[in-house]
Amino acid sequence: MKETAVASTAARIVTLSVLIIAAWSSPSAADTNLVRDGEGMESRLFRPAVDTKGHFTVDSTPVLPHMAVSLGMVLDFGFNQWVAVEQDGADHGAYSDTVVKRYITTLLMFNFGLFDRAVVGLQLPLIIPAGTMFQEEGDRRGWSSRGTFGDLVIHGKVHVTRATVHPVGLGLVLQYQAPTGKPELLTGEPGAGALAGKVVADVEPVRWYRAALNAGVRYPFGFETENHLNWEGPPMRLFDYGPMLTFGLGQSFTLWPGVMDFVVEVYGNQLISGFGDRGYTSLEAAGGFKFYLQGNSYLMAGYAHGIPLGGTDSGYGYQAMEHRMFLGFAFEPSLLDTDGDGIPDIRDECPLVPGTRAYKGCPPPPVPIGEPEEEAEDEGRVDIVEEKSDAELVDGAIRTLKKIYFEYNSDEIKEESFPILDQVAKIILDNPKIELLEIEGHADERGPERYNLNLTTKRAASVKRYLVKKGIDGKRLRSMGYGEYCPVRLGSTEADYEENRRVDFKVLKFDGEPTGVETGCPRARRKGVFSPRVR
Repeated sequence: MKETAVASTAARIVTLSVLIIAAWSSPSAADTNLVRDGEGMESRLFRPAVDTKGHFTVDSTPVLPHMAVSLGMVLDFGFNQWVAVEQDGADHGAYSDTVVKRYITTLLMFNFGLFDRAVVGLQLPLIIPAGTMFQEEGDRRGWSSRGTFGDLVIHGKVHVTRATVHPVGLGLVLQYQAPTGKPELLTGEPGAGALAGKVVADVEPVRWYRAALNAGVRYPFGFETENHLNWEGPPMRLFDYGPMLTFGLGQSFTLWPGVMDFVVEVYGNQLISGFGDRGYTSLEAAGGFKFYLQGNSYLMAGYAHGIPLGGTDSGYGYQAMEHRMFLGFAFEPSLLDTDGDGIPDIRDECPLVPGTRAYKGCPPPPVPIGEPEEEAEDEGRVDIVEEKSDAELVDGAIRTLKKIYFEYNSDEIKEESFPILDQVAKIILDNPKIELLEIEGHADERGPERYNLNLTTKRAASVKRYLVKKGIDGKRLRSMGYGEYCPVRLGSTEADYEENRRVDFKVLKFDGEPTGVETGCPRARRKGVFSPRVR
């Protein structure tokens, strides 16, 4: 129900935004260009991350699960941008008079996950720019648009490694900007648009902190190196333009797990042909919060300020805003998994019965023990199958031959897992020398790190409660959730994910002595998740 409410709210916001875009982006005779026809640039230094997994503008390596979707919208209000770099220091005041007073952007985003390794999507901005421009004899007049589309961005992201499993996560982002904006108003790239690529590296050394570094290049096609003021006087060169280096550093701190993050960023760009001229180095610093509503859906809000580097009268680079405020939302609906076997219903041929990937979500067909397989297919025959325990005490652990299933997005144990847990309970009751047993919950790498940790903690605790109800003294049991930190297989295939989602039972104390069995794993301990010492 909560997700339905979030989806309904998101749908209303998107619908309203589309109506506003349709109204504001209609042709208007009131548009007055800042630069001459055929010149200009897209002046968006604040470019939100390509999907819902990033910080604010800085991308990170996690991607959506296969066939999952996400929607988002970001409202960005920028104020005071000095673009006339080439007129800085002139006596006539063209630098201080030629200003982007406000640059308001509404950005709609859509993403689609592929193969648990990549994401593709679109970003569509509506931009409302306005400002002043220099005129002779110290006068100045306004330039503006009541609203225009920016460049439509088509993007793809792929993760090579994930920081939750490896020391450093690595990924790549590629974007193409279709020329749907208007460069004369600083809302689009000139010519045939632009191509941009970046490398993403991120780390998550502890569960409450993650950081990402982005570095890349954006190449506009058909750009004009020199760009001039749109007026009737003699040519006045305002700024140069061309290929850009782009960079950003983002950090997120979990203040309240599953509820609130604090995010800080520094991001910017550098005109490649303008090295050595600080007016062409644009930097901003941003800070704000993400408020998680349900699962991976969140609201965000923050403030950014230009970083003055000197070199110009204003001190700011020509694409940096002096002040910026932004807010937005991200909606990532969960994929329905009715039977809780980790296979979404849209890919599960038996959506009401837990199964395996090998059988497309269906349970493996039963094969009678001691009988030829071909005879088991005879119709009308009742096979007598030898009863065999699906749990056994081996090498300091209780090993289960069947998975333990839970209701989707819940710690409620499915009824079909009761028999295997009854067998685990019997082993513990039959072995009174087992004085302490740890129940470990584990997840695969998909989904947010903190969400996986929270869910596995709850599921392990649920198994403990079940065993206590079966007559086991609660003092003999301990439950721990380890999230995605301790995979038994390091790959990113469906088979790997199937193996990594599990509940383990480890004997920590036997006949008065600690067994020395390892709990969790080194990565979990580095994240601050570890089991108390056995005494």
